[in-house]
Amino acid sequence: MIAHVLYFLETDEAVRTSILSSKWRYLWKGVTRISLSGNNFGSGKFSSLLEHVLQNCTSTNFLAYELNYPLAVDISCLNTWISRLHSHKIEKLIVHANNIVNFTLPVTPLPQCILSYSTLVTLKLHCFEIQIPESIASFPHLKSIDLQVIFPDGEAAVNRLLSCCPVLENLNLFGFLDDVKVLKIDISVSTLGKLDLRLIETGSNYRKKLDIVINAPNLEHLYIDDDSFNRYVVKNLSLVSNVFVNYESFGLATFKRAYKVCLLKLFKGIATTRFLTLLWSTVAVLRSALSYGWPTFPYLITLVLHLSSISGWTC
Repeated sequence: MIAHVLYFLETDEAVRTSILSSKWRYLWKGVTRISLSGNNFGSGKFSSLLEHVLQNCTSTNFLAYELNYPLAVDISCLNTWISRLHSHKIEKLIVHANNIVNFTLPVTPLPQCILSYSTLVTLKLHCFEIQIPESIASFPHLKSIDLQVIFPDGEAAVNRLLSCCPVLENLNLFGFLDDVKVLKIDISVSTLGKLDLRLIETGSNYRKKLDIVINAPNLEHLYIDDDSFNRYVVKNLSLVSNVFVNYESFGLATFKRAYKVCLLKLFKGIATTRFLTLLWSTVAVLRSALSYGWPTFPYLITLVLHLSSISGWTC
């Protein structure tokens, strides 16, 4: 029972329970989850504490490994910390290496040892330069992926990773678009049930187009937050029932025909949804597309519109 309670504590809190009594002194060494946040320590103390835990834990099987290191991390240390768990059947791996919003910091290369953890069920990687070789083994148990990547550098890696996950159910993809000219993201996953897609323009080539293929016959929940008017090729979404769309239009006085066509094609692909939420920016684009052919939503029972002075009530 105590070991179960310690599992849900942050690792530094679990270590501090050793002072409660002689009975508790060594209990933390049997934890099966390591969870440390660099927000709570300086980089030196963070490294020392993690080293202490890895050297003293007696658990024969770690199930979860969660590191949140908001500063640029020494790649050799990161590789060492992660590779030490190679003999364990890790099911959950979460690593946040630095703050990707600050592009003055170098992006940390992905520790390649991660690609050999075939027992993973949950994988969350933020702020890494992801390189995945063609010879990568599959992840037969991986059901949930949460990635932050910079495109176009991460294009091939994302596509290859998705092709290696035969039972994937949840995908959260946060992409930063850095001077993208030609890009295709292929989210063709037959088992996918939930997709959260956020695309943020950061490069100087403003409003460049991406092709994003979504082919997921079991998808039920779709969240799209896109500030670069990308083109969506949507297939086989007959089961989708809950859709959120923020097709960002902030700062634009007029909308090109291509923007309107892209949005309406997306709507056509999700026309079977029962619940639809549109932010004001999406409604603003629709307001300028009243003369276009709109798809019908025969099963829609709830429509939520976030309106503003820009979007208006015209739609």
